[in-house]
Amino acid sequence: MKFIRTYCILLFVLSLSIGVDAQEKNIKKITSENLPALKNILENHPEMDTNKDAILTEGEYRAFQHKRDYKKHEQAFKGYYNYISDINYAGNTNKAQSLDIMIPENRKGKKLPVIVFIHGGGWKNGDKAIGLGILDPFIASGEFIGVTINYRLSREAKWPAQIHDCKAALRWLRGNAKTFGIDKDKIAVWGFSAGGHLSAMLAVSSNHKELVGKLGKHRKESSTVTCALFGAGPTDFLMKKSVSIIPEMVDNGFRGSAHNVFNLLDDGSAIKEKARKASPIYLIDKKTKPVFVYHGTKDPLVNMEHSESFIRMCKEKGATDYYLTKVEGLKHESKMPSDLKDRITSFLQKYLLDKEIEVGQGAVSIDQ
Repeated sequence: MKFIRTYCILLFVLSLSIGVDAQEKNIKKITSENLPALKNILENHPEMDTNKDAILTEGEYRAFQHKRDYKKHEQAFKGYYNYISDINYAGNTNKAQSLDIMIPENRKGKKLPVIVFIHGGGWKNGDKAIGLGILDPFIASGEFIGVTINYRLSREAKWPAQIHDCKAALRWLRGNAKTFGIDKDKIAVWGFSAGGHLSAMLAVSSNHKELVGKLGKHRKESSTVTCALFGAGPTDFLMKKSVSIIPEMVDNGFRGSAHNVFNLLDDGSAIKEKARKASPIYLIDKKTKPVFVYHGTKDPLVNMEHSESFIRMCKEKGATDYYLTKVEGLKHESKMPSDLKDRITSFLQKYLLDKEIEVGQGAVSIDQ
């Protein structure tokens, strides 16, 4: 009996060691191969690659900064953090259902709020890696944990698979909150374009069980969000502008983003009913989460009316916290003038850090 007990204890300790080793192996060094910001720096400043292996590491970049005054060439890459990639949140091996998590080494507390970035790409393209550079300055502050997620694209699965994936990722974060020091009550989502549509859906879908899904091991956890921000996100698939799914517009040569919507919803029976159920604007009610919306006035793909109508509907339906920033001259692109960045920062500080702070509204210019 003593031998069996000792053997069982040994197996238990060994299993813990294997688990820790596996997690440590999954912590990647930050390099130009997995961080777009460093890749851009390497292309512009190959001299920073001191060992000439065509890979710029975080250490090489910072060593070069310390040796030389490089303020004239400041880049967006600022933060030290542990980067753990390709964690599956759905309980399978599908990389389309995985997330990356960035934990600041200079964290300001034992529990930190989380910013989850959802990539765009017309629901048919894109990858979570694009969110690393966007979240970097927030992680660098030590006040937030950053997360970027993949979700199944329309070539693999049709709506509502995409929102089911996003909600499964949120449940996974809450289910692993103690492991990573996550504040379960403070989770924001941020997306652009198709990712903006998904962020908007997360802000309005708390009361809709059909959008929750049954993925992953943490089904008892909540899939709600604290707040949401999104840029150029389609909010009404029935609108006769830009991403409309109205058949006659497609027949008249209206392609591009409208075609992406068909791919997402599966062009078949009851297409208008599907489009309505997949449109965030029709789900707005008094329980809609705080939203920050921004949109370019020159956007040729997603008409700004999507964002303007969404905000008007928030007011009509009794939602309480909503903000809109129009970016003069901006097309369908993720450029952000300094005033917009400041407003986004204020929004996140207000709703994730409980700071008494004003969030600006009104138009800003891309030329700032």
